[in-house]
Amino acid sequence: MPTIAEILARELDKPLAHVQNVIDLLDQGNTIPFIARYRKELHGSMDDTALRTLEDRLSYLRNLDQRRQEVKNAIDGQGKLTDELSAAIDSAATLAEVEDLYRPYKQKRRTRATVAREKGLEPLALLLLDQGRDCPAPEEAARDYVDPEKGVETLADALQGANDIVAELLSDDAAIRKTLRELLRPVHPAVRRGLGTGYPVRDALHPVRSGDGAPVAAGDYFVNKREQFEKMKENPLQNGERHSIILP
Repeated sequence: MPTIAEILARELDKPLAHVQNVIDLLDQGNTIPFIARYRKELHGSMDDTALRTLEDRLSYLRNLDQRRQEVKNAIDGQGKLTDELSAAIDSAATLAEVEDLYRPYKQKRRTRATVAREKGLEPLALLLLDQGRDCPAPEEAARDYVDPEKGVETLADALQGANDIVAELLSDDAAIRKTLRELLRPVHPAVRRGLGTGYPVRDALHPVRSGDGAPVAAGDYFVNKREQFEKMKENPLQNGERHSIILP
C-alpha cells in the first residue's frame, strides 16, 4: 500500500523527495508562505497553490487513514472483521467509501426493516431480491409468511415488510452506493449552475449524454426520470415483473 507521501507525489506530479520535505516542514509548524518563500530549495520552487493543495490533501489523507483504523477496530470489536473487508477498507480512497463499508455494521436505531426481521420476513425479502428464474409471484411467495401472531396479518403486510428489508439491504450496499455516487456526481454542478444563476435548470448542460452522444439538459434528465417513475406508479408490478429505470 503506498504511503501518503507517495500518493501526494503521484497526484501532484512532483518528486517524492520534494513532497516529503514539504510534509516535514508542515509538521514542524512552518506556514505555507514561509515554505514558499524561504525553503524553495527543499521543494523545487512549488508555488503557493501547489503547496496549499498538498497541505489540504495531506490533512484529508491523514484523516482518512485514521478513520480507516477506527472503522476496522469497531468492526473487529463485533467479531465481524474479515481479511476481505479489512483489505477493502484499506483500499478505500475516500471517507465516503469507508463510511459505506462501515454502514452495515453501525449500531442502528430501530428501523422498519428491524421490525420486519423480527417478524421472520428476511427469507422472503432475500427470495424476492434474488429474483431467480424459479421465484414465484410475490403474492404467492408471501403466503407462507402471513402470521397474525407475529403481526403479519395480510399478504400486503408480508410484502411491505420484505420491501423494507430489501430497501435497507440495498441502502447499505457499499458497491451500489459508490456506483450511484459516480452516476449522480456529474449532474450536481450543472443543476447548481442553473439554479445559482437564475437561468432555467433546463438550460444547464451536464456531462450525461443520450444514446446518440448528444448532451442532455439537466432539466430534461430529471423530467425524463420523473416521467418514468410516474409510469411505474400507473402500472404497478404484475406477477413478479421488474421495472427498470433507463439512464440516458
